[in-house]
Amino acid sequence: MAKFLVEALSQYRVVYVVDTEKKEWAEDSVHMQEADEFGQMHLGEMVVSSREIDDDEAIRVHDELNDYLVDWTREQKLARVHVTGDSNEN
Repeated sequence: MAKFLVEALSQYRVVYVVDTEKKEWAEDSVHMQEADEFGQMHLGEMVVSSREIDDDEAIRVHDELNDYLVDWTREQKLARVHVTGDSNEN
């Protein structure tokens, strides 16, 4: 069965509540990452690219994105690949 690497952008609407005297100060608190998140809403994902890859490329990408898991076995890494329902048909 073929494997495909799909890259997507994920968007969130993040809300902060800042108790301060001026709007600019509230915005600065958020820009400076001083304010705690009050809540969020996921707005969805947009696929930006996809391409067919082999197992070796999947392992390389996995290791690049998850450097803390490089000691995992090849089998453990490939077990993270999502298999669609139609992949079992043949």
